[in-house]
Amino acid sequence: MSGPSNVDGVGEVVGTRERLLEVAIAMVEARGEAGLRVDEVAGLAGFTKPVVYHHFGDREGLVLAVQTERYLRSLQYGLGNLAEDARRCDTADEFVALVYRWLRAFFTPEGASRRAFRIDVLGSAVSRPALRAAVQRANEAQAEGVAALARLAQDRGWMPTHFDPVAVGIWFTGVILSRHLVEMTPGAFDEAAWDDVTLQAARFVITGKGLAGLGNT
Repeated sequence: MSGPSNVDGVGEVVGTRERLLEVAIAMVEARGEAGLRVDEVAGLAGFTKPVVYHHFGDREGLVLAVQTERYLRSLQYGLGNLAEDARRCDTADEFVALVYRWLRAFFTPEGASRRAFRIDVLGSAVSRPALRAAVQRANEAQAEGVAALARLAQDRGWMPTHFDPVAVGIWFTGVILSRHLVEMTPGAFDEAAWDDVTLQAARFVITGKGLAGLGNT
């Protein structure tokens, strides 16, 4: 990404580290990782460069913190509201419909940009051990968030209990990431067909019931 940054609109944040991190995130999202400038982050946050180094060690440490936080936020998009709504479901069909709406929120052009970012981070993590460890922690946190929903569904008798909830969480994360494969070359694959297969598979995982004719539920 290129162009002028728009990084001074960060809202009030409690804590020096958090303030620095929010400013740095805004800068990376405006300019890309290569455009991150430690002195500008410090100035825009109202601190000096040594304060940045105190909290993040060096520029690479700041980049690591930025990309880790962005990755975690992108994974957890919509998960909080989903958990609240799930607790209000009274039937398996209501729960399935809720999960469908959640998944469809990812199958959008806006969601495509989040997926592309995640893939970029995963690629970068291969040669950066600290980032790889941070990404792993983020994936575990995401999987546990979805696992909590699976446990709720199992407790209410909607989901087969032989499915491991954490495995379900990892599976859903993988499904969301894998849609990037059909988005890499626009027009090369039928995205609607991929969505239909995914929704039917999700219903099977949730309920253990057959798949036919469920894509438009």
